[in-house]
Amino acid sequence: MSKPKVKLQSTALGQNLDDTEQALLTAGAPLYQAGGNLVHIVRLDHEGGELVIRSVATQRVLELMLRAADFLRYESNKWIPAAPTLPFVQSYVARGEWKLRPLRGIIEAPTLRPDGSVLSEPGYDPQMMVYLDTGGVEFPPVPDTPSKDEALAALATLKDVIKDFPFVPDEEPDEFGGVVSSARSVALSALLTGVSRKALRTAPAHAIDATAAVTGKSLLCDVVAMFATGRCAVATSTGRNTEEFNKRLFATLRKGGPVVMIDNVDRELESDEFCTVLTSTEWGNRVLGESETRTVSTVVLFLVNGNNIRFKGDLTTRVVVCRMDAGMENPGARTFDRDLRVYVPENRPRLVVAALTVLRAFVIAGRPGLAELKPFARFEDWSNLVRGALVWLGEPDPLNTREAIVAIDSERENLAALHQGWAEVIGLDQWVTAKQVIEASEQRSDRNLGIVGGEALAGALDDLDGLLTPVTLGKYLVSFDGRIVEGRCLRKRSTVGHSTRFCLEEAGHEAGQPASLSP
Repeated sequence: MSKPKVKLQSTALGQNLDDTEQALLTAGAPLYQAGGNLVHIVRLDHEGGELVIRSVATQRVLELMLRAADFLRYESNKWIPAAPTLPFVQSYVARGEWKLRPLRGIIEAPTLRPDGSVLSEPGYDPQMMVYLDTGGVEFPPVPDTPSKDEALAALATLKDVIKDFPFVPDEEPDEFGGVVSSARSVALSALLTGVSRKALRTAPAHAIDATAAVTGKSLLCDVVAMFATGRCAVATSTGRNTEEFNKRLFATLRKGGPVVMIDNVDRELESDEFCTVLTSTEWGNRVLGESETRTVSTVVLFLVNGNNIRFKGDLTTRVVVCRMDAGMENPGARTFDRDLRVYVPENRPRLVVAALTVLRAFVIAGRPGLAELKPFARFEDWSNLVRGALVWLGEPDPLNTREAIVAIDSERENLAALHQGWAEVIGLDQWVTAKQVIEASEQRSDRNLGIVGGEALAGALDDLDGLLTPVTLGKYLVSFDGRIVEGRCLRKRSTVGHSTRFCLEEAGHEAGQPASLSP
């Protein structure tokens, strides 16, 4: 089949670029657009290497153009073969708007589409806007209408893979040795989410937590990643501070893979950007060394591992936790009955099909039981598929593990202490400025406020990272306006010409009018 011809003319740049783009589309050139950038898919180190999305170099675009069309230029009263100039290619790259296929991500195993159908044909899927590259691995077909019994058998296959991990049980084993473990449900959720993540708008982070090192956290993360990609997890770390963590997170997301592991978390984890990533489908950030902001897909399963991980702030509402405890001084002395880093890749085709059978059966059955599940705001897709399937098949609700997260939320603890100190020193339904709160904590008595002792309030303020100036304390109080902790909440009131005032009240109670207090 002959290639289309593009007659290059300096006065017809726009039309030449349009014709070239049409030739690229007709030829099915492996060129895509993602986040306002031209990209292509690259498998590193050839067979078995990591599959990544990368910005495409101008020279590569030129090569694809020459493969897609024959270019001509007018010379000596005739049209002769010619190659587009680099400025011509740069003009195309700089367009910013293309008709090329949009790319939301790459996958390396069959998956479910949002409508529950199975995506198993390698190549670009226009419905999900993802590219499936199995790397030559052949997967058995997923049953079209699996029954609940088939789903239970498939789930048993998955449970057999992770049977040697020391998941913390919800209660003591029964007389038959049966164990009920919400922690194991989170591990199963990670396996199911990993192979279906691109079909879900959002999914909570799955924390793999343990009491001590060498309990199997990284191994479990690798098992989840091997289901999805055939390789161990792509790892990043939190770095020295939140800013460094955000930069590493963005760089990792640019690769476009389905699973990311945040490894060895050894400090209290908080990040407004990470919160945004977990509840969005895209994230815009500035690339290191560049002035422009780029957009990346956040449709990724995040695995967070560490020992006794502590989450802070809004991040506590975006995580489920798989807790493990080997119950011994040296967990590394434990043995597994097989090497999972060998077993999973060798058996990956049937294991992936087992995971998809569980999810497909749930969809075919009409997603029974969802009405009885407590909603999980911002993660409805995950709850209506992965979580729903596990509970339908008799597993504990993965959300049961959230109680432990809330119990160790230091931000909540600090706010509760502030509420208590405020109630004891200032009282309820009293409107005060941030400056007066600080003054109250420093005084043993005050006739206007009726303060009997400021020690409790002072102690609470000392725990707020030294927020003891009116400006910084005011910003802190504003950030928690209306948040209910142990039945109480702070409210703010701003009036023109006056400082913002704050009041502690019982939740659902209408606070009184601002007291007449001298500033």
